[in-house]
Amino acid sequence: MSIIRRFRKHGYATVVGAAFIAALTQPAQAASQTDMTATAGTDDEHGFNQPGDPAAVIGHRGNSGIAPENTMPAIASSVASGAEYFEIDINHTADGEIVAMHDETVERTTDGTGDIRELDYEYVRTLDAGSWLGPAYVGTEVPHLREVLAYMQQTGAQMLLEYKDDWGPQEVAASAALIQKYGVEDQIIVQSFDLTTMESLQQELPQVPRMVLGNITPDAIETAHALGAIGYNPPVADVLENPEWVQQANEAGLQAYVWTVNDQEEWEALTEIGVEAIITDYPIDLIWWNASQIHPPQPQS
Repeated sequence: MSIIRRFRKHGYATVVGAAFIAALTQPAQAASQTDMTATAGTDDEHGFNQPGDPAAVIGHRGNSGIAPENTMPAIASSVASGAEYFEIDINHTADGEIVAMHDETVERTTDGTGDIRELDYEYVRTLDAGSWLGPAYVGTEVPHLREVLAYMQQTGAQMLLEYKDDWGPQEVAASAALIQKYGVEDQIIVQSFDLTTMESLQQELPQVPRMVLGNITPDAIETAHALGAIGYNPPVADVLENPEWVQQANEAGLQAYVWTVNDQEEWEALTEIGVEAIITDYPIDLIWWNASQIHPPQPQS
């Protein structure tokens, strides 16, 4: 059991998480992104792992193991931990504002009610998105996409950005305008399960690398190519059941990012398979685990 999960089991996770964020998110924000690896490459890198190479670390919904998912504390904590990327989900409100939110409704992660696409932003911005996790996060807001992009502009952080559900060209164009305004196109990879959304991204945001989310199917690689994607992101169970698929994807010019993986035995298996990146709720645990696998060469006798 990880340190963070051991604290959570005994009720200390939110206190420890808040302290961790407060301690790390000041001077460490920019520094944590200065040594980016090419393992989880951008469109210009196309780096592929060999079996046994450490996977890049992506904080799922930020550092969601210790902070409220899809909020600025979770994002800042993921960056401060040293994860190569943080991942968040976005959706849009009834009046077209773009916010970080995973679910179709706001009930699970806020003190509000309703479908996010049927709510006005003025209501959403008043919601408490942190108290569900503990008193340390009372008053945490649902972030607007522009807040996230401004943070990235300031720190150099890199983001894996998931568009939830269906986005038409007009909605994607609104997100593209914000991304371009903050000048962080080269710090983002976009992704979606929805193929219509992927087509909109291909049309309205062609300069930002794309990845397809989905199960491993016979046409997965063909689908990714048709959408001009640099990679395909399957769930961990699919990869463990079809380990040979990663090499097939690499040979087809596609990277493989795997979600959502919180188990050390699965980290080990995926590393042996050679995936390019692992998405986890506990990025610092995975970083420490990756480091523990580095063995210095033995001196020759």
